[in-house]
Amino acid sequence: MTCFAFVWGMDLDPAQSAAPDAGSTMTSRSAAPGTFSFVRQCKANSLLQCIVLPPAAIESNMPKRTVLVVDDNLDFAESIAILLQSYGQPAIAVATVRGALDALDENPAIGLVVSDIRMPSVDGFDFQRVLKYRFASLPVVLMTGLPLSDEDNPPRDIHVLQKPFPIDELLKVISERLPSE
Repeated sequence: MTCFAFVWGMDLDPAQSAAPDAGSTMTSRSAAPGTFSFVRQCKANSLLQCIVLPPAAIESNMPKRTVLVVDDNLDFAESIAILLQSYGQPAIAVATVRGALDALDENPAIGLVVSDIRMPSVDGFDFQRVLKYRFASLPVVLMTGLPLSDEDNPPRDIHVLQKPFPIDELLKVISERLPSE
């Protein structure tokens, strides 16, 4: 069976890495057919969490406007885009705010942005403010691998997903916020 693997990581203290060498599997937990399984791997002193998903032969009733996924970790952004596409949701991935703004200028089919909060140069909150000014009706969903601090002040109308998040949560947020064609 062909599977997609979606990977993201958190930097850890190397002393917490229990695997004997980079790339070796630490733990694995299987799930029922059609659901997710989680695999943790140690690679370059990072703990990576993988979601392994069988290809979706699912007829989705999700809106068909394109979702733009923005994350400075392009592998993560592309993984989320592929995952959304496997559910029948058009999606594209970019790694920078500049790339996201270019994509929005060039592609009028984009109906929603899913953006990381912690990115170099421009964080997700500032990016959301730019989007609100330039694309007032464009819904935005933010995501982060780090807890929000007291200094963070997310807008009330923004949904923030905490990585790792269940795909069902992302799909639900998209279906609630993505305008129909």
